[in-house]
Amino acid sequence: MLDNYLLQIPEDFQRKLRILHSVDGANSNLSVKEICRLSGISRSTFYRYFDSQEDFCYWYIIFCSSISLDQVGRTRTWNEGMKHFYQLLEQEKSALKVCAEWNSDYGVAYIESHRKQVLTETLLKFRGLKLNDLLEFQIAHYIRLEVWSTFKWLRSNNAQPASTFAEQLETCVPSLLHDSLSLS
Repeated sequence: MLDNYLLQIPEDFQRKLRILHSVDGANSNLSVKEICRLSGISRSTFYRYFDSQEDFCYWYIIFCSSISLDQVGRTRTWNEGMKHFYQLLEQEKSALKVCAEWNSDYGVAYIESHRKQVLTETLLKFRGLKLNDLLEFQIAHYIRLEVWSTFKWLRSNNAQPASTFAEQLETCVPSLLHDSLSLS
């Protein structure tokens, strides 16, 4: 699924992904020391790729967002962006489940901040719209729902398939926000 985006994949992507895979199915109380042990790397190598334990968990979600969700209203429809995002997460779901169980305030705030910045930029720069109070309210509350739902879906042992989850979550996007980013 990432093959179409090889030009956008950072040089260190494969190394980071191997480190993420090392926690697949592990206990959610992992320390940096334990992550290093499981992945066979030193602490200095870990910190060459990640700023913190939280950064380790959320880099993949942010990367996937950058090539899918963040393109909604730019080059992708809501349906395309959401389905692609959740299909990418589904491929790494067992490792991401460990991270989702941490669900740190830092990680949630970081992802919410990223999504708010991207949606605002898309509306202003790509769509030429001005934000009003209602649109800002919808962005803030939709993002909270999107992030919360994503973590809940990642933690679930018997979650819906990615495409079904994406379709259902799209129905929760407030109509003004949805229409403002519609490509049709």
